[in-house]
Amino acid sequence: MAESADIVCGTGGDLVMPVLLLGGFFLIRGLPYQSYLDRPAVMAAISDKTRWRKKGIIPGDKIVDVNGIATPTWEKAEEVYCESCARADDSIFCMKV
Repeated sequence: MAESADIVCGTGGDLVMPVLLLGGFFLIRGLPYQSYLDRPAVMAAISDKTRWRKKGIIPGDKIVDVNGIATPTWEKAEEVYCESCARADDSIFCMKV
């Protein structure tokens, strides 16, 4: 009887302990979050063959807005870009740097 109780508690403990430890870690430190999402959106690299490069956009330029909507951070830039791509009728993508 004691052996079966030890097996159940041991297995149960193995399943519960990681949840408690990770829960405590996230409670203290917060959820993992990419810090670059809070920084301004900046062009990192642009192929020489793109139309943007031909218009004078170079690596290091900040993305100020996308389709007329201000994008002060990477998170906002990604959100606006994804929304504009989701619209089937919007064939023009305008980015101000």
